[in-house]
Amino acid sequence: MASPRMTVARVATLLAALAVPLLLPVAAHADSHYVCEDGTRFQVSPMLGFHVLATGCTGSGQESPVTIVVSSGYHAGEHFCEQLLAQGPTLVSAMRCA
Repeated sequence: MASPRMTVARVATLLAALAVPLLLPVAAHADSHYVCEDGTRFQVSPMLGFHVLATGCTGSGQESPVTIVVSSGYHAGEHFCEQLLAQGPTLVSAMRCA
């Protein structure tokens, strides 16, 4: 029969082993990412947020969410969008963007 001290040590070891997966980082969701030469951003409505339409794009992904980096122009910068609407050889359109 195991001593109470040995039982406590085993329980502690088991709890530590179960806690390790909780401490590991969760893999990030692989989203679509595009870098575009030019683009525009306009508000659709307060509920739907902004729409981004960009041209001269390179990148990959056909799933939402999408990151669109516009290199030049008035709306240059990084735009995070919840919904990818359309994507062509050099064109990207997305909605609900921040």
